[in-house]
Order: sequence, then C-alpha cells, then structure tokens
Amino acid sequence: MNQSLDPIYSVQWFNNLIEKINELENNWKNHIPTFNKSIFIEEYKVAQMLQISVVTLKRYCNKKYFKVYRIGKRNFLLQHDIIRGVLLHLAK
Repeated sequence: MNQSLDPIYSVQWFNNLIEKINELENNWKNHIPTFNKSIFIEEYKVAQMLQISVVTLKRYCNKKYFKVYRIGKRNFLLQHDIIRGVLLHLAK
C-alpha cells in the first residue's frame, strides 16, 4: 500500500494549526472553559496527529502527560486531554 503525502502539510495548514494552538493556549491561560465537547481519538491517530511514534506516545502516557482510556482492546485519548498535555508538558 503506497501512501502519498497528504496536502494537509501545506504552509497554509501549518499556519492554521499554529493559529489554533495559540488560540487554545490563550483560552487555557485565561481559564476560559472551551473543552466542553471533547471526543475520543484512537491512540495511533493521536500519534499521527502529533507526528510522533506510538511508542513515544505510550512513553508520554506512562509519564502521565496524557490520560489513556481503554475500550475493549483499543486505547483512546480525549481530545481535550491531548491539548492539555501538549500545552503543559510538550510546548516549552
């Protein structure tokens, strides 16, 4: 199975991502609750989203950067937990 690069990695996509992260960080710093509609995301999709390996994500979870929810045989993370973990532990 040959996968080509997704167009999501364009400069515009990256700038939009930075803008959204800055907005979330400002809201978080100002204690404005914005995470009222969180969703579960599978572990491997979180790793892809953060552009890290699943092993690295598991290491971060073991360090309590992210909370993991086990449903059946799969691991999930809540979207707001991912954002909080990135802001608290990875964005320095």
